[in-house]
Amino acid sequence: MKKLRLLLVDDETEFVDTLADRLRMRDLEAEIARDGKEALSAVEEEEPDVIVLDVKMPGMDGIELLRRISARWPETDVVMITAYGMSYSYMDVIEAGATDFVTKPFEPDELRAKLQRIGMERRLRRELLHLSTRDGLTGLLNRRTFHDS
Repeated sequence: MKKLRLLLVDDETEFVDTLADRLRMRDLEAEIARDGKEALSAVEEEEPDVIVLDVKMPGMDGIELLRRISARWPETDVVMITAYGMSYSYMDVIEAGATDFVTKPFEPDELRAKLQRIGMERRLRRELLHLSTRDGLTGLLNRRTFHDS
């Protein structure tokens, strides 16, 4: 089973460092970016599976960054984080392209549960893609694959 590669994007240094440490203790790979520009570079270089992204950041806010990531890397899952009482709703971030949403303050187990679910869904999508493009007997690419090309 492949471990999820995470990118944590938040300008609050203490928060993001603590979160990264907690996730690493749970055997997850977690890199950190402190703003939108740094995050785009990290996504380009590291190609993370999941990005955990704060809504409110200086410069490029999380919603704009989410839109850019969703447009360029549609297979990357994004979990948005926002402080309680922010003006963005769950539907706002889902419609912008997020996979899920958590509100600060949150329990690390809540985020871990969401990440586990995302990991399971990613595995199921890969398996479904494989089953829908391969012949069950030979394992070769099937006719559908040639029509889709």
